[in-house]
Amino acid sequence: MAVFPPTRMDDDLVRELEAFLSDNDFPSLYKSYSWRNDTHSAGFPDIHRLEEQIGSHAKVSRVTLDDIVGIVCWGGSNSPITIRCPDSLVKFNTMFRTIVPPDNRRVSDDPHLMAMLLDKAVSGIGPTNVSKVLRFAIPEKYGAVDSRCVRVFGLGDPAANAHDWIKLQAREDTPNRWNIQQHKWAEKYILWIDILGRLAQSLNEDRVRCPHPERFVKAGLRKRGSWTCADVEMALFAYASEVIESNGCLSIR
Repeated sequence: MAVFPPTRMDDDLVRELEAFLSDNDFPSLYKSYSWRNDTHSAGFPDIHRLEEQIGSHAKVSRVTLDDIVGIVCWGGSNSPITIRCPDSLVKFNTMFRTIVPPDNRRVSDDPHLMAMLLDKAVSGIGPTNVSKVLRFAIPEKYGAVDSRCVRVFGLGDPAANAHDWIKLQAREDTPNRWNIQQHKWAEKYILWIDILGRLAQSLNEDRVRCPHPERFVKAGLRKRGSWTCADVEMALFAYASEVIESNGCLSIR
């Protein structure tokens, strides 16, 4: 499954992305990703487990409430019991065949539509966890957008803002706990997916190999050395974490 065609960014942003690629070692950033049990040296075990579980459900039937609760718990939430998702919803194989009126766009052609459908289908989770569901279900096309990446690549934290790439905005609701503001977030998420797709495409064209843990290749979750949107997002999350840590204020995702 190819990435979404990256068509929504202006020339200035394209030049910024090219400069960022030149200035940063993406394989090293990917290997430096760390979240709870998930480190490169450990083989990203929880990410591997969630991708196998949720990816298989998304392809043949549906992503379940238990899948979504598992993602939320992986992300560090203490209140997954508030999540509601009828079992009849979140059918990814059906969603990707859906034609949406009035302009005949297919969900499979537009990441915004899938994000909107999920946002409506599932209550009790915000933008970060909706995007994580997409990321684990279809890592080729999607990556998560969390508060750390928004603080560094978007709006809301002048102390951490290093690149003005996206219009999503983070807010510090309580000390060291940041959340993404939800107003029209799915529309703004499109550009983040385009950025991940373009970076993945450029890395693959330049034959910069992604150093996936072997278990991902053996399980068929990755083509050896080839970058997906989720892989790029992990590298950018590691970069954002370094920027925020240098300011002495890390937060949960």
